[in-house]
Amino acid sequence: MNTAKYTADFVRNNLISMSKMANCTLPQKKALKQITCGLLENKAPMLNHLSKETEKATTKKQAEKLGKHLGKVDLTKSVNKIVLNKAIEQIKAIAEKEEETVIAYDLTDIAKPCAQKMAGLTKVFDGSKRQKTNGYVLHGVGTKKMLIRLDLHDPDKHTLPETRKNIIEDITDKIKTPTIWAFDRGNDSGELFRYLNQKQKIKFIIRLRKNRQILNKETGEIKKVTELKPGKYRVCIKKSNSQKFDLKNEYLLVINEHLEQKLPIMLLCSINLENKTEEQIVHLYLERWGSTENHYKRIKNLYNLESIRLIKYNRLKNLLALILFVAMLSSWLYYKINQGILGITAYIKLLYTTYLKQRSLTFNQNSFGGFITKILPKNLRFSVGARAPDTRLQTSLFDFFDEKLGVI
Repeated sequence: MNTAKYTADFVRNNLISMSKMANCTLPQKKALKQITCGLLENKAPMLNHLSKETEKATTKKQAEKLGKHLGKVDLTKSVNKIVLNKAIEQIKAIAEKEEETVIAYDLTDIAKPCAQKMAGLTKVFDGSKRQKTNGYVLHGVGTKKMLIRLDLHDPDKHTLPETRKNIIEDITDKIKTPTIWAFDRGNDSGELFRYLNQKQKIKFIIRLRKNRQILNKETGEIKKVTELKPGKYRVCIKKSNSQKFDLKNEYLLVINEHLEQKLPIMLLCSINLENKTEEQIVHLYLERWGSTENHYKRIKNLYNLESIRLIKYNRLKNLLALILFVAMLSSWLYYKINQGILGITAYIKLLYTTYLKQRSLTFNQNSFGGFITKILPKNLRFSVGARAPDTRLQTSLFDFFDEKLGVI
């Protein structure tokens, strides 16, 4: 039972699918394979670190070659399709238990305060330093189990609301099982409320800002949400750029004191969530913190996004697509070992548990991302074009763990 071979086959098959969908040439396939393996092995997003010196070329020359190939393809659509298909499979499994999956949309950023020549730079808010700086905005969508979108925003082509709407439409058109969309208070927008309300099949929960005014349908009162007592209300909101209220669109407002010594949480929801209690709605919303927020943190830490140094926009966009692809591979293996259906994944779980004990880590996707680097040692290789992986230089995981970690 060669766990390394199983993992390599899994990576290789998904890499072949992505390369075919993106219509990559053979040199481009080899370049993508090298970048993917490099990201899995050492988590470095710099091409100089992902490339390897050969007899014919230095590391710098190899990095330049990888950059050229990365700039001549478009991986975003193919990666998004593969990742979404994996997410749909998970969502269907959850739906069989009569549970609704929360899909969270949120924005994050890559701060690049010292960057000047990188294309597509815009102003972002660096939360760690509490100030605006140069960087990139990323649109993220995730479920509790995996991140399914990480799109680089292009400010020259679309506004943030336009891109958000395109992402919502693309995903909802493909997911047929029950889901609930969750948005943070940065998405407090009358235009978004009406758009989601008009698509009746969408269930949604959006956190409101403190200054949002509402019209109480039962009493006719106009108040700020902070002036209302905890409870559930049927409300209307103002039209865009108007002082009049939109009486055609009705929403459910939930105000709940979920934490002591904190302001109540204020959530605007679709009417089709009226059968749920206040506590259930708050719980569903808070699941988003286990979705995009934790996924962002994991990917930023594991793949060191703020160290990316690609000047050309298309190269950066494709590298981020590959990082999402690699993160999906790790999340999917983590999901499979939790299922424990296949003997090989059960064995991976056994080795992973032993790894955690030796490193004093906990069972989560972050530590599993580090464990993957042990499953794919640096001398592991697989072929992109051939039907069977090249096993001549593969190291058995039994030998690897016996030699390096003393597990077996």
